[in-house]
Amino acid sequence: MDDESIDTVRNVLFIMVDRLRWDYLSCYGHPTLSTPNIDWLARHGVRFENAYVQGPLCGSSRMSYYAGRYAASHGVVRDSVAPSATRKRLGAYLRLHDIRSSVIGKANIVPDGRALHRPEIYPASSEGLLSAQLGFESYERDDDALTWGKRHACLFSEVKDGRWETAWMTDRALDFIDEQGDRPWCLHLSYTALRRLHEAPAACHDTHTADDVVPARRHPDELKNSHPVQRGLQGCAGGKGISKDDVRGQAVSAYMSQIKRLDDHLGRLLDVLADTGRLEDTMVIFCSDHGDYQGDHYPREKELFYDAVTRVPLIVYDPRESADARRGTVETRLVEAIDIVPTVLDAYGLDDDGHVLEGRSLQPLLHGRDTDWRAAVFSEMGYAWHDFARDPSTSVDRP
Repeated sequence: MDDESIDTVRNVLFIMVDRLRWDYLSCYGHPTLSTPNIDWLARHGVRFENAYVQGPLCGSSRMSYYAGRYAASHGVVRDSVAPSATRKRLGAYLRLHDIRSSVIGKANIVPDGRALHRPEIYPASSEGLLSAQLGFESYERDDDALTWGKRHACLFSEVKDGRWETAWMTDRALDFIDEQGDRPWCLHLSYTALRRLHEAPAACHDTHTADDVVPARRHPDELKNSHPVQRGLQGCAGGKGISKDDVRGQAVSAYMSQIKRLDDHLGRLLDVLADTGRLEDTMVIFCSDHGDYQGDHYPREKELFYDAVTRVPLIVYDPRESADARRGTVETRLVEAIDIVPTVLDAYGLDDDGHVLEGRSLQPLLHGRDTDWRAAVFSEMGYAWHDFARDPSTSVDRP
């Protein structure tokens, strides 16, 4: 625990947006996309300019966020790899101190079924259920790793009570916060709309057009003598489609429209936190699990290690007076997804597992104190499972 941490927060709202690029927010400089509510967080917190994830894929990145460890340590190098059920994640740390830790939305990790059948862990027990949920209590789970059957979002998602999923998840977050009252909580609110663009109602695509889309960052030389994995990603159906300007204009404008809708709903959430006084004792962390190419460099979706994918937005609003000196500033030092767990523990005034956690608390950067800091970040992934890299005729469009 940091020496300063007598002053602590009561709650943490940990917001993650699947596939959100760092440069597709107005506070990060996007020229045509307006995100005033996320910008509010940046003006009242610290915006991290150089935040990187530990893996350019949902599972490996999220496990690093939740465990505070590099992919080489926790072993989840692709989505179908199960993490060890015996490893502690954020929820397990907090539950020891009677802090309710819940998830609304996506977690995207395959449970460690073999470990859960060991004699000391019964799958149907509370310990077994929590291990399967990565230590989070499942308040409203919508994990599209289990329900989203195709790579390019060809199916329609369920609309809960007539509400599209982002509105529904926000409403459920408000329900959770209301239920908790003055009891401490950590809520992981994990939105999925940006990876399911074709599933949202047409009305959700009407705030931006192809005229708002910035040109792709790519060069024809990137198609020459590329690495087999990159060549496979460029040559699959998604890569070929997004390389066409008309397809890209339609896809990216839909992506931007969804970001605008998301910002609107986050505004509702922030308004309620302000009206109820919760912004005075709640830390808000806003981030992404990875970015999205959106036509840059020719590959589809994610993976590989370009900034479009491994660099992510990270904004932290710290309500404490000790953070006042850094409100509205931009931090340029290198930070990583593994820094979130020690940051949250520090904010609650809890001791961390210094010999287990590989990230560093961001509290010195949030409070403007001198500290030695890292000079490098690390992102990694296992590509051995990519059949299309070895055989271009193999389809990549599979879950």
